[in-house]
Amino acid sequence: DLAKLMLKADFAIGAGGVTTWERCCLGLPSMVISIADNQRTASRALAADNIIQYLGHVDDITAELIRKQVLELIRKPEKLRELSEKSLKLVDGRGVNKVVEALKNNSGKTKMLTEGFLSC
Repeated sequence: DLAKLMLKADFAIGAGGVTTWERCCLGLPSMVISIADNQRTASRALAADNIIQYLGHVDDITAELIRKQVLELIRKPEKLRELSEKSLKLVDGRGVNKVVEALKNNSGKTKMLTEGFLSC
């Protein structure tokens, strides 16, 4: 079970898709490799804000690059702490609750949107 493994981990290397947000929600410091073109922009933006460490696109990654970056992070525990703290601040895990509250607070607008959608 991936969730259980992530909860036990001190650090992760993963792709730049949906699990990036799951790792952020858990405060799991991550080294990210994009494996699809649509992952590049978000991965770069998260790295620019020191939320993840982005290595680049899979086509450009070597085992040596991963080894060097992992060793660098091992030597800088403060960097791992920063990645973890910033990840937790970005994703609080309350997304569904926030959507429900927004729908409740805008029930009139939601009804109009729903009726319009259902009549299509």
